[in-house]
Amino acid sequence: LILINGVKINDVQTGHHSLNIPVDIENIERLEILEGPGARFYGQNAFSGAINIITHQNRNNSVKANFTYGQHNYMRGSIATSFNLKKFSNYLSVSKKYCKGYTENTDFDITNIFYQTSTYIRAATISLQSGFLYKEFGANTFYTPKYPNQYEAINSSFVSLQTEIETMKFTVIPTIYWRRHQDRFELFRETDNWYEKKNNYWIRNNSDTAKYVPGIYQAWNYYSGHNYHVTNVYGAEINSYFYSKIGKTSFGVEFRSENILSNKLGIDTVNIPVLFEKEQFYNLSKSRNNVSGHVEHSLSFWRFNLATGIFVNWNSDFKWNYYSGIDLSFDLSRKAKIFASVNQSMRMPTFTDLYYQGPSNIGNIELEPEEAISYETGVKYTNNFFSSHISVFWRNGKNIIDWVKETEEQAKWQTMNYTELNTFGAEVSGKLLLNNIFCKKFFIQTIDMNYMYINIDKQEQEFLSKYIYDYLIHNASLSVSHYIYKGVGASWRISFQDRAGTFNKYDFETGIATETEYKPTTLIDARVFWNYKFFTIYFEGSNLLGTKYYDINNIEMPRSWFKGGVKINIK
Repeated sequence: LILINGVKINDVQTGHHSLNIPVDIENIERLEILEGPGARFYGQNAFSGAINIITHQNRNNSVKANFTYGQHNYMRGSIATSFNLKKFSNYLSVSKKYCKGYTENTDFDITNIFYQTSTYIRAATISLQSGFLYKEFGANTFYTPKYPNQYEAINSSFVSLQTEIETMKFTVIPTIYWRRHQDRFELFRETDNWYEKKNNYWIRNNSDTAKYVPGIYQAWNYYSGHNYHVTNVYGAEINSYFYSKIGKTSFGVEFRSENILSNKLGIDTVNIPVLFEKEQFYNLSKSRNNVSGHVEHSLSFWRFNLATGIFVNWNSDFKWNYYSGIDLSFDLSRKAKIFASVNQSMRMPTFTDLYYQGPSNIGNIELEPEEAISYETGVKYTNNFFSSHISVFWRNGKNIIDWVKETEEQAKWQTMNYTELNTFGAEVSGKLLLNNIFCKKFFIQTIDMNYMYINIDKQEQEFLSKYIYDYLIHNASLSVSHYIYKGVGASWRISFQDRAGTFNKYDFETGIATETEYKPTTLIDARVFWNYKFFTIYFEGSNLLGTKYYDINNIEMPRSWFKGGVKINIK
C-alpha cells in the first residue's frame, strides 16, 4: 500500500502505476515503512506492508532549488518554496526531469507539481494537499520483448482534505480524497511509426508493421490501435482514537469507489470521448465500491506491549472479508526488546488482472482476492550510536495471483489464483553512528548494513510462472558515509543481489527466446559533495563497475552513469 501523508493512492488499473505520484524526491522529508501486513488498520492492499511518504512540513519561509546534469542528456531541475500567509503554512514545488535514454527507446520526460497547505483553527488542524504528474517514456521491452518500440504517456492528479480535531477525550480525523490517472499505451510508438487510416495499417520504415483484419489475430496482424485508460478513485474515511486506563483504542470507517473507463478493461459498454485525444473513445467501463471498518486496541503492562485488532470489509464484487492480527513485544531492557506478530492480509485484483486482453497476456474475470497469514519474530536493539534488528518471517499465501502458461508454446500468459504459496525469510540490519562515538568530523560517519534471505516453497507446478518465482534469494547492501575536509564528504554503497528463477532472453534478430538464469549482481554507487553556507555541489555515479545485468525479465539496466549538480537552500 502506498500513501502520501496518510492518504491512499494505490492504482486500481495495474500495480505498476501505483508509484506514478506527483511528489518529487526533493519534497520528501521521510518514509514511514510498515514492515509486514497492515490490513487490520489500513485495509485492502496492505498485503505485505505499507509505505507512507511524508512530505516537508517546513513552517519557515525558505526557497530550495536543485539542478542536475548527467550522461545520456539527463537533466533534472526543481524549485520549492515554503511560505506563510497569515495563519496558513504553504509549500509549493515544481520539478522537471528529462533524459534521452541509456539505450534505444528508454527516454523519459517527467513534470511534477505539488502543493500543500495547513492551518490551525481552535482545536482543529486542517490540511489540503494536491499534485499533478505528467510522464511520458519509451517502454523498451517493458511488457513484451517482441515489440521493443513501446511507448507510454500518463497524467496523474490527486487532492485530499483532512482535518484533525482534538477534544479532551477523543481525536477525530476525517479525510476525503480523489485520485485520477489517465494512461495511453502505444505498442507501436507513433513517433517512429505512422498510421494509414485508409487501410488500418501501422507502418515503419516503409513496411507493413501491423495490418488489422477483424477476426484474424496473428503476431503481425492484430494491432487496431493504442490502449486508453482513465481511473477515478474517490474515498472518504473517519479515523478516531482515545486513551483510557486500559490503553489506546483506535477505530475508523471508510468508503472507497474505484472506477475505470477504457478501450481494453471492463465489462460494461459505454461510448465516451477520450480527454485530450482526437477521435478516440472509451467503450468499456467498470466500477466497484468498498466499505470497511476497523477497531484496534493497544496497551502496555510491566514490560509487555500488546496491540490487536480486526478489519471488516465489504466489496461490491467480492462481498465480505474479515482480517485480524496481534503484535506482542517484551522489553528486555531500555535498549532491547523481542517481538512477535501474527497478521492476516489481502489484496484486491487490479482491473488489468481481471479484464486485460492483449497480444501476449489475457486477464481472468474469475479471480479472487489474494490472502495471507504472516508470522514474524525477532529482536531489536538501539542505543545512541548503534541500532540493529534480526527477524525471521513466514507467510502462508492463498489465492496468490500470477500470470501463467501451461506450456512454453502457448501464445498468451493468463492470470490465475495459485492455491497456496509459502514464503520463508530472514532479515538482519545494523547501523553504526561513529560520529556519535568520536566527533562530528571523524573520518567515518556512519556504517549501514542490511541483508535479507527469502525462500518460496515451490510446489509441483502445473503451469509456467511469469513473476512469482523471480524473487531475490539474497539481497545485501553495505553503505558508508565519511567526512573528508571542511564541508567535503562522500558516501559509498555496495549491493549484492541473487535472483531466483529464469527469464526468456529474447534475440531481437532471430525472434527466438532462450531460457536464461539470472546472474548474481554486485553494484557499487558513490557520491561526493561539498557543503558551503547555503549551497551544495555534488557528483555521483551509479554502477561504477559497468556491470551488465537484468533487473527482471528482458529489461537490461544501465551501465555506469554519472551525474553532477548543485543544490541551493535559502532561508
